[in-house]
Amino acid sequence: MAVVGVTILMTLAGCSASGPTGNWVLTSMQGATPQNSVTLELGPDGKFTGQASVNRYFGAWQGSEGTLAIGDIGSTRMAGPPELMNEESTYFRLLGEADRYRVDDHQLELLAGDRVILQFAR
Repeated sequence: MAVVGVTILMTLAGCSASGPTGNWVLTSMQGATPQNSVTLELGPDGKFTGQASVNRYFGAWQGSEGTLAIGDIGSTRMAGPPELMNEESTYFRLLGEADRYRVDDHQLELLAGDRVILQFAR
């Protein structure tokens, strides 16, 4: 396993009572439907895990006073078809660009500025 050094700071906006915790499935990356299933689980214990297009990933996160910080992302390093590796690379890049989110009971949106870059559903 290798650690991918990505730090994400997201400002909380429009939180539900449970915040972003829970299991999420990616439905859109910059308006496009992902080719493969991509998941994100934000645990109440401050840990996250997920399945990207090819590899599993994991790390720690915390929320406080309107911000969410996701630390370094560790991932397995399996190879896959070029199109899925490109999708995975784009997903991690977009996670790094996110600076806030909106959430309700069934949808999580990660934004860069005012632009929605990743959408997830429960």
